[in-house]
Amino acid sequence: MAGLRVIWPDAKPSEEVMKTVEDLKQEGNFTEEELERLKLYLMSVEYNPGYMEDAVLLHESNPQYSVEEFYQFILDN
Repeated sequence: MAGLRVIWPDAKPSEEVMKTVEDLKQEGNFTEEELERLKLYLMSVEYNPGYMEDAVLLHESNPQYSVEEFYQFILDN
């Protein structure tokens, strides 16, 4: 996938990524597994808060696609 980066085993998510994941956790619409997968995904791409907000809204309207899938689609277009 274009734009993906290597995540080193000792890598830590940025404060912005952690805040986003924590905010989504508070909403209660995602499982722990989904949040962990999303956190790792956001660590591997260039993070954009506006794209994230759009991806979450799209996922809530179309739950058959993950937030990561929508985020990647937005990044690619």
